[in-house]
Amino acid sequence: MKKNIYLILILLFAGNQISAQGLSDGLRLSAFGTNSGVRALGMGNSYTALSDDGTGMFYNPAGIGLVKKLEFTGNLDYFSYNNDVTFLGNKSKYNNSATNLSSLSFIFPFPTLRGSFVVGAGYSTSHLYTGGLSFDGFNPGSSLIADLAIDTDVPYDLFMTDEDGNTILNSNLNQSGNTLESGSLENYAFTAGVEVYKDIFVGGTLNISSGTYKNSRDFYEDDTRGFYDTTIVAPGYTFTRDFETFFLNRTLDWEMQGWDFKLGVLYQINKMARFGLKIQFPKYYTVKEKFYASGYSDWGNGTRRTLDEADYEFSTEYDITTPFEFSVGGAVNLTGLILSGEVTLTDYTQMEFSNGIGISEAELVNINKRAKELLTAVMNYNVGAEYLIPTTNFRIRGGYFVQKSPYDGDDAAYDRKYVTLGGGFLVDGIISLDLAFVRGFYDNFGDNYGSNLSRTQQSITTNRLMLSFGYRF
Repeated sequence: MKKNIYLILILLFAGNQISAQGLSDGLRLSAFGTNSGVRALGMGNSYTALSDDGTGMFYNPAGIGLVKKLEFTGNLDYFSYNNDVTFLGNKSKYNNSATNLSSLSFIFPFPTLRGSFVVGAGYSTSHLYTGGLSFDGFNPGSSLIADLAIDTDVPYDLFMTDEDGNTILNSNLNQSGNTLESGSLENYAFTAGVEVYKDIFVGGTLNISSGTYKNSRDFYEDDTRGFYDTTIVAPGYTFTRDFETFFLNRTLDWEMQGWDFKLGVLYQINKMARFGLKIQFPKYYTVKEKFYASGYSDWGNGTRRTLDEADYEFSTEYDITTPFEFSVGGAVNLTGLILSGEVTLTDYTQMEFSNGIGISEAELVNINKRAKELLTAVMNYNVGAEYLIPTTNFRIRGGYFVQKSPYDGDDAAYDRKYVTLGGGFLVDGIISLDLAFVRGFYDNFGDNYGSNLSRTQQSITTNRLMLSFGYRF
């Protein structure tokens, strides 16, 4: 009773429908990046009209045309993720964290007779995939075993069905498990900015990207209340009397390579105000994906049956193209107080999967169709401020920004909101030390299978602390 292995593997990992999983894979590369500029994050990432330091190459590369000295900057980043989960009336908490060197940049201004010409190179972590959840609750109405029995051989291979693939283990089981996410996406940037006319700057950045992502899910179903103590689950196999536990681990492993280009323009008005425009051209990624699963069933007489892991390994490769992003921003300097704001338009319906190896063209077409149906265009916004304390070299910063959910019709609770604080000082115009703190909060949900049959309601908060050291010479 072997069913299609490819279909098994896709269904095993998908928390919802096949296409919904594909969309979440694409959004992992298209949405929710924060970049790693400490001053910028302290100001709510509202940096399109500023970008006048080394990290400007990751925001609006035109801004580096304002840099007058050689500059080296490095950032250290601590990130924590906290997920409060409600599942079948029970509450649980899950925490994860990561520390990394999030950014390095070097800027070199060439001597010019007029205007400016500045080049640079840098490294930045644009996406952190640190996350996870845990859950535990009694489900009286459905089971993953029954759901998998419809389209996969997992329950059959573990002696949890009859010869026709039917199972009686369809409800009244305790469900528990956890998900652990890790990985990051790094950019290696090469940039140039030039003053093409008085107070008008143009710049571009070429990013070469690479990264990894890993998602490992453990899922348990246990007969904690004895509903199946005396029942033979697989007729003809007496050891299947007294079902105890079903366990399944599903792991997705990504390697990513890609590139992209951004173009920026910045206009400065009497050193009192600036306007910035940035076009982020589509990002092109190649994803090499590995999927593997393991599992077992335990019975009251001590018998354990395990999956043959070789039957549940799969590799594929495909390309993901992200949408255009258009950002426009403005900033004003009011005698030591800088106010900045910007908006960014992204149409996620333009996200596209292509060039699949080990995955059918029909499936890629289906995912792209679902992107048109389920996703939408969003307008994100950022605001920030920086104040130079009189008679000191110390600056304080604050900001707020919103990354709206790319799913059409989502409630505002699913938008990612961030509050930022920061500060820093510059010694003799040479040495800088900056600190930023970012707190994010948003809601999410996930289905272990089906739709609202085994759902986790999630309230997520993130904290990010960043330290930057800069040297100008």
